[in-house]
Order: sequence, then structure tokens, then C-alpha cells
Amino acid sequence: MKKISALLLIGVVMFSCKNKTTEEDTTPSESPVVADKVYPDSVWNVTGSGPHLIFKFKFDSNQVRLDNIGNPSTTIPAGRSAYSPKFNKMASHYIELATADTVAFQAGTVLYHAPETTKGGATAIDFAYSTVVKEGATFFSVPLSNFTA
Repeated sequence: MKKISALLLIGVVMFSCKNKTTEEDTTPSESPVVADKVYPDSVWNVTGSGPHLIFKFKFDSNQVRLDNIGNPSTTIPAGRSAYSPKFNKMASHYIELATADTVAFQAGTVLYHAPETTKGGATAIDFAYSTVVKEGATFFSVPLSNFTA
């Protein structure tokens, strides 16, 4: 009887322990903040009459890579990697025209500034109000009469 009890106890202990080789559930939990959003095709409504300055996106996964100050970078540094992404849609947050390369940020003519939010603390882009367009579609336009040269 003691042998049966001992075998039963060993069996219970062995089957109650978690097997270390089993994989844990890696299913991501649902985000409490934002669910996945599928952006519909947006359309920029042209206002005003006469000639317009029109902004459109051109997607090219093979375009020349730029370094951190905007100069063409022909080589990738050793120990680093790069990726040539394929875009389907894109949005922009800010468009500003400056009179020279040395003009400070927000010191030029601001043409477009997307809505922002402070719900999470610091100021951030409010993607719920972004204008998301495909390649070649008008993202933003402004009549040339609205700003000076």
C-alpha cells in the first residue's frame, strides 16, 4: 500500500509541474489604448480658384538613401543594415516653406500642420484625423495667392 501511495504521489507531482519545453502563449493582448485602424482612402478637397501649389507623394523603394543631414549616402556603415520599404499609403504631419536652408524650424511659411493631441501626456500626432493617400493622389494643395514669394 505504501508503494502504491508513493507511486501515486510521484505521478501527481510529475503531472502537476509545468513542462519547461512547452511554449508560452505569445498571443498579444488587446491594446487598451488604440485598436488597429484601417485608414480609408482620403481625398484632399481643393479650395479657392486659380493656380495651386500641389503636394503629392511619390513612392520609390529604390530611391537614393540620405544621411542624417539630408546628403546622399552611398554606403551603409559596417555592422548596420538597411531596408527598402514598399509603401501603399502615407500621411504627412507638417509642411513648411523656408526661404533658405538656414531658416529655423517654424520660422518659414507653415502651409499645413496636422491635428495633434495631448491625451497621452506630451503633444503627439492625432492619427485619427490624418489625411492618408495613395501614391500620386493630392495630399495637400493651397492657392498660390495665399502666400507671398
